[in-house]
Amino acid sequence: LMVTMAWVPMVPAADSTVTVNTTWSGTVVLDGNVTVDQGVTLTLEPGTTVDAKTYSLTVEGTLNADQASFFSSTPPLTQGSHGQGLWVGLVISPTGIATLDDVTISNASAALRVEGTLNANGLTLNDAYRGIAIHGGTATVDDLTARAMDYEAVYLDSGSLTLDNAVVTDTAVGLESSGSASVTNFDVSQSGIGVRAFAGSLHIDGLEIDDAAVGIAAAPGADINISNVIGHDLSIAIDAANSDNLKIHQAVLSGQRMLVGVSVSGLELHDVEFNATLPDTRYAMDVKCSGQCVYDELTLLNTSRGMSLSGSGTHELTNSQIMA
Repeated sequence: LMVTMAWVPMVPAADSTVTVNTTWSGTVVLDGNVTVDQGVTLTLEPGTTVDAKTYSLTVEGTLNADQASFFSSTPPLTQGSHGQGLWVGLVISPTGIATLDDVTISNASAALRVEGTLNANGLTLNDAYRGIAIHGGTATVDDLTARAMDYEAVYLDSGSLTLDNAVVTDTAVGLESSGSASVTNFDVSQSGIGVRAFAGSLHIDGLEIDDAAVGIAAAPGADINISNVIGHDLSIAIDAANSDNLKIHQAVLSGQRMLVGVSVSGLELHDVEFNATLPDTRYAMDVKCSGQCVYDELTLLNTSRGMSLSGSGTHELTNSQIMA
């Protein structure tokens, strides 16, 4: 039996559960936490605006939203707040499925917590602690815009992410991954760290980073393969740390230092150019290698000190040049 209902502006007071197939339209104001029951579909019609106040929307069934927006009209409690963390956000439970087309989410703690399945196209996230937080779920996102995130714009704790075409501005970390991530065309600016991987696999084709303390950060146990990279105004373009499987191909970078690594056991750089546009008396590239480190077609430009290669491992340097 299919039941469709037009939603009135105010959700019933206190926490509630949507137990029949329901349609929201117009302006909806939450007056408690709302849960979409398993086996039930909540549909948001184009133009629907949801004022979440301080509450959450948890999807255990199905959420379909097209050209809808979520925000909170609750005044910030602290002076200087940019409106983040005023409501919990959308929570997609392990049984939940959310399909979002041209949806905007603002003012949440985590705009989207994904424990189930997320399919999104044309997703805009504003003013939150975190944008997309994936905890064991599966997220497929095309055309993401994220702005003003206190922590990560995209946080993959576990599960999988397929992301195509993202623009991220003003965030602590553009993308942090410990799961399985496949990313195409990721553009991040004004960040502390552009992309970082602690575990799992992170594969990116098309990465642009502007104005960051660290462009790419790696850790042991993470399989990182990044190609077609452009980076400007980077304090450290690549922090290899003690990574064991970091591969970067076809990169044009500029900033203060190109690469640092303290005990790197697996590193491959192919066709990488670095232009030292910010003054620094340290080596532009300082790698202590404990395993196999391969550098092919490297070009270092305008560096006061070129590279230092040390450690107990093997450095293989071919077809490269350093020009002061």
